[in-house]
Amino acid sequence: MILNISPNESGLVPTSDVYAYKKLGTAINLLNSKVLFSLKRPLMKTGNESLWRLAKPLKVKNGSFVVMEDVKRYGQQVERYQVNFNVKKNPKRFSINCTTIGHKRIIPFPKQLKGKTLISVSMNITKLVTNALKLHLKSVQVFDWDEATKKKLV
Repeated sequence: MILNISPNESGLVPTSDVYAYKKLGTAINLLNSKVLFSLKRPLMKTGNESLWRLAKPLKVKNGSFVVMEDVKRYGQQVERYQVNFNVKKNPKRFSINCTTIGHKRIIPFPKQLKGKTLISVSMNITKLVTNALKLHLKSVQVFDWDEATKKKLV
């Protein structure tokens, strides 16, 4: 993300920009404040779906699934994967096909989830850039963005 922070001729950042940066910081903190699920270093096998249940079902307003690769240690390895949002009633699943993760991929909940009860999220890595059949991700997390939505930050 390029913020293009630049001071004016006096060497000061304009007040309107400072306000916008503070609002951005507030939004980022709020978006990351309510963790519904978090797992460090899950082992993923190519072609096998990994399922993560929420401790408590969530009536969805807004949120995200966040996945991170350990690019510092292993580089970017994931080329294609599918994320599934599993709910209580029909249809039982909303799927998103994705390409690459890199350092961090933030996947907002699909709009079709709004008002549904989310019970789990699953992921299936379908292709790596190497011949390996498995890898450890750095982490997977699920966040509730309800507060940020109420404050119109998303």
